[in-house]
Amino acid sequence: MGGGEVIGITITPREVKISEKLSRHMTPAPRFVLGDYSHTDFPDEYFDVVYVNETLSHAKDMRATMQEFYRILKPGGRVVFADYEVDARHMSVRQQRMMDFLEQHAGGFGVRQQNPGEISQALQQAGFANISETDWTEAVMPTYHRLRSLARPFAWIQPDAKLAPFFVNAVMASHGYSTLYEAGLFRYLLYKGTKPLTRRAK
Repeated sequence: MGGGEVIGITITPREVKISEKLSRHMTPAPRFVLGDYSHTDFPDEYFDVVYVNETLSHAKDMRATMQEFYRILKPGGRVVFADYEVDARHMSVRQQRMMDFLEQHAGGFGVRQQNPGEISQALQQAGFANISETDWTEAVMPTYHRLRSLARPFAWIQPDAKLAPFFVNAVMASHGYSTLYEAGLFRYLLYKGTKPLTRRAK
């Protein structure tokens, strides 16, 4: 860390405790906050950078989330997201069951707001400029394929099975990421955007 203030935010108390424990020897020490990053208590124009790693699928309202990021960023500040997009508009009935499972049992409230182009569109509508998408799919798929291999003993459990909620990660690994990728419905992207130096006209 280069001396700047780092604040992590999560809705999970356990993650706050673990993060505080793992970072106790870091200088300067990061701070961890329990809360929803779609609705924070931070002042306007507080942060230089907002970085989000694989959690946009949990955002109930993608547009409101991007507007909040815009509000708390200083002019010239940047957003950086590492996350996936899924083409829910062209899925089979079986694939839609997987999406239902993500929403109901994995907190994936935003997965149907991550169709191709939708995250970048939400950034643009919030007021961000210099928006870019970099495709990292091929770099991350070996990890997703490895997860599917590890979950193979549970592959017989379908997303709509009664047992599925007890094996959330295994079901997602078996029937989610790799399967959707092979169907051409999944990409992993790095998103970037900048808050303009001049304010938007209201």
